Amino acid sequence: GAPGRIVQMPGEVILMYNTRNTWRVVPTDGRPHSAADDRDQTYMGDSVGHWEGDTLVVEAVGFNEDTWLANVGTAPGWFHSTDMRVVETFRREGNTLYYGYTVYDPTVLMEPWENRPRPIQLNTSKAPYNEDPPCIMNPRPMVSRERG
Repeated sequence: GAPGRIVQMPGEVILMYNTRNTWRVVPTDGRPHSAADDRDQTYMGDSVGHWEGDTLVVEAVGFNEDTWLANVGTAPGWFHSTDMRVVETFRREGNTLYYGYTVYDPTVLMEPWENRPRPIQLNTSKAPYNEDPPCIMNPRPMVSRERG
């Protein structure tokens, strides 16, 4: 999904998310994807970005198969393969960010899955970026269900 905060610096953009203290550093200096992703897939993939006019385009590849797409209700969503490629677009108009993405996965999808850009109202109040609390140990005993 869309990040909660975007920080732009020379040669890179940092996308910060409001859950799990997660972020991505996206190079925008023209470099290609890291060759390491051919061997080592990750949850967030390897992202590189470039500008097309006033739109930031971020392409991510090198995902592992441990995540799901589009949680729906109580279902975990849809699976994907390590061949998945995601292209995200970010465009700002005043205090509105338009965020869209397209998922390509020729192993699983018959055609690309496109989520057209949707408007997100920006928070311009300089509100703090809230950090997730640390993990807290749950004192409840483990429950085991034996099947017979």
